[in-house]
Amino acid sequence: MKTKELIRQLQEADPSGEIEVCCGNEDIHFVETLEAYYDGKLQVLKRDPSKTCYNIIGAKVTTRGCKVQIHSHSIRDAISNNPDLPIEYDLEDYMIPEYKKSYDEWREEVKSIKEEVQKEFDAMSEKLSIVETKKVYPVIKNKETEVHQSKYGFHPCSVETCRKLKKINKAFEQGLHQHSAWVRWMNKKPHNRIVRAWKRNEKGQRIGFDIVGNSVEPVINNLMKSLLKTVPAWAKIMPQYCRSGVLDITKEYRNARMPVSSPDQVKPLSITNEQIDNFLSLIDQ
Repeated sequence: MKTKELIRQLQEADPSGEIEVCCGNEDIHFVETLEAYYDGKLQVLKRDPSKTCYNIIGAKVTTRGCKVQIHSHSIRDAISNNPDLPIEYDLEDYMIPEYKKSYDEWREEVKSIKEEVQKEFDAMSEKLSIVETKKVYPVIKNKETEVHQSKYGFHPCSVETCRKLKKINKAFEQGLHQHSAWVRWMNKKPHNRIVRAWKRNEKGQRIGFDIVGNSVEPVINNLMKSLLKTVPAWAKIMPQYCRSGVLDITKEYRNARMPVSSPDQVKPLSITNEQIDNFLSLIDQ
């Protein structure tokens, strides 16, 4: 069933929009859009609109396209997350004791499971606390740079600096993709900078397109803008020259991240702490 058909039937069943909706008597928790292949293949029933009663005439199993997944959440599911969840019983008097007993038993079972899990976790934590889990390694100095030791080997910087470089490297990689998209956009003539909506036949093959509008100039993040200032103007529209002209942050991050077996093998970073802080300030803007 398509989304528009579901909405039509819901509005037809409840024009006021005030009636509760359920799936198998369970409340709907949330709705999300997923790929058709995610968490099992999508099953689609084919219907004959001319039939008024049972109109299913075929079926299809597919992994192509997207699907809208409706997730339900029962009271038992909610109690599993919160055993002390308050429940109101809007039932006939003779029904309340049976439902209350069922949910109270489930509360006790959930609490019992949580207590057992907590005991196992505490026992494991106690065993781990006996073993030295964190070791303070000294900072060594070789001829060129400070060397920081971890349990894996030796590095040219501390863990905090490496984490900063990781954040900068993520923005740097995003900036490279953004710059490449900008170059592709710049290399097109103005009349070719358009957004197309492709037309397809029954087999999914492209047979034409409609022009939806003009494409917007891609945005480049502040970090990449700052790095591009060091590149000649002619190289800004040539990604292969641009990448070789700017500071290779990915190389610096890999140097900081990958350990070596001895202090003498550590290569110093080409980037200073001041540059790292400046780059972080650009990312946070």
